[in-house]
Amino acid sequence: FTNGIGDFEEMRSWVTGKLLWNPELDQDLLRAEFLQGFYGAAGPYLGQFINLVQTSFDKHPQMLSIYSFDYTYLTLDVMNQLTGLVAQASDAVKGDPLLSDRVAREKLSLDLTWIFRYDSLKAEAGRTGQPFLGPADKVLATDDFTRAVTALGVTHYGEWMIYPEGIKRIVSLPEGERKANFKALLHTRQ
Repeated sequence: FTNGIGDFEEMRSWVTGKLLWNPELDQDLLRAEFLQGFYGAAGPYLGQFINLVQTSFDKHPQMLSIYSFDYTYLTLDVMNQLTGLVAQASDAVKGDPLLSDRVAREKLSLDLTWIFRYDSLKAEAGRTGQPFLGPADKVLATDDFTRAVTALGVTHYGEWMIYPEGIKRIVSLPEGERKANFKALLHTRQ
């Protein structure tokens, strides 16, 4: 995303700034301090969210790239757990509009991942009998997502892709074709 939204951007900036001033500081303690201070009672759940993503990624050796659509390390089980953690985080701050908004902003990355992985995760749920805690309808979820990020002032995904048309084009491609077409989609200006 752009415009200050996506994947704990404020936390990454704050922790990085602290470490630049003093590289001897403990990154985990800084992260915990930020999560508590910025998200309040939701902080512990969001910390578990981050840990779960990291643990899942570590179990699936692959290259991490900002232009990758390979989210296969976020399995159906992991996505369901992440959804539960975000729900708990939201519940923990439901009486506080500022903290609720902060949690909702972090949830956008999870929403987008459900959209991007919808077809394969839905199929996995059908094969395995596991619950599918993602959106009921991919098209409606995409529309809701683009409305939410547009309301927050987001105009681009990545460096070039313009909202909402770019995301809708990506979602329309089968998951296996997205990586091959991503750079072409990124560099197609409307």
